[in-house]
Amino acid sequence: MAGSPGMLRGVFGQAPGHEFLVLSMWNSAAEHGKYREERVQRLGTRAEVDTDIAALAGDVVAIEPSWTA
Repeated sequence: MAGSPGMLRGVFGQAPGHEFLVLSMWNSAAEHGKYREERVQRLGTRAEVDTDIAALAGDVVAIEPSWTA
């Protein structure tokens, strides 16, 4: 994710066992959409994630503007 246009922050965490959480913050939904379409599939193929990942889920959460003021 580093160096991806529009990405503000990212963090990666691992729970005990084989569970991971990746959070990222983007300038806009459009920037995040471009990252998903242009990079995620290519990176997944390169990393051979199909052999390592049992399940993958994601969601977009809007930030309450008053929290960042």
